[in-house]
Amino acid sequence: MAHRDFAGGMLTEWGSHTADLCQWANGADDTGPIEFELAEGTVVGHYANGVKLVFEDGEWPLHVRFVGSEGSVYVDDDGGIETKPKSLLAQRKFGKGYPQANHVRNFLDCVKSRRRPIAPAEGAHRANSACQVANICLQLGRTLEWDPKKERFAGDPMADRLLARAVREPWNQL
Repeated sequence: MAHRDFAGGMLTEWGSHTADLCQWANGADDTGPIEFELAEGTVVGHYANGVKLVFEDGEWPLHVRFVGSEGSVYVDDDGGIETKPKSLLAQRKFGKGYPQANHVRNFLDCVKSRRRPIAPAEGAHRANSACQVANICLQLGRTLEWDPKKERFAGDPMADRLLARAVREPWNQL
C-alpha cells in the first residue's frame, strides 16, 4: 500500500498503465466505473454499460485480460498477446495501435496538427482515477459507489475525505 501521503502502492503507481488500456478498449476515456467492490482479495470496477474492470495481482510485465463470451485476450505492455482460443488472434483488429510504440512522438505530432493524441490526457486521468478509487475501496474494505462526472462518492463523506490528504501549514494558505 505504501505511504499514503505520497503514494498508493503498485495499484496506482503501475495500475494506471494497464487500466488505461482497459478504459480505451471499453470506449470509456471520458468516464469510469460507477461501482467498486471487493471480490476474492481484489477489486472489481463496474461500468454503467456492464463491463467489469478487474484489478488482479499479476506478474511482470503489466498486463490486462479481456474476457468475453467467445474467449479471452491477454495483452501486456511489452507487446505480448495471447488468446484463448487461439482462433481469436486471427480476428485481431489493430484499431488505434495500442500499445503505441512512441507516445512522445505522437504527442508532438498532435501538438503541431492539433489532432487528438493516441493517449489523451482525459483517458490517463480516468485510468488513474479508477486506480485511486480502487485503492480507497481496499482501504475501507467495502463496496463504494462512484460518480465519474462529479468525481465523488455517492453519499459517502468518509470515502470522499480519502480523495485528498489534509494539507498542513503553511501550504493550506495558498
